[in-house]
Amino acid sequence: MSTTRGGVSTRPATGNYPDFLTPQQVGSDVAACLDAVRGTPTYRLRSDLNPARLRRPDTPLCRLLGQGDREAMRDLVEGR
Repeated sequence: MSTTRGGVSTRPATGNYPDFLTPQQVGSDVAACLDAVRGTPTYRLRSDLNPARLRRPDTPLCRLLGQGDREAMRDLVEGR
């Protein structure tokens, strides 16, 4: 299970996986993939991280990402 921000899970043990974490058509370059994740529009984050869509409870990190919080996105991309 992936974690960030003091151990908060970004990958659920059950339920759906947020699509923005698997960017399409960016190749196999890790830096390009991370840039694609970092560039995900807020509306897409909000949709992908909706608790009903994920079939799991909301988390503080998901809420912050869905609000477009830049620090939360930096923590996610940098694995903090």
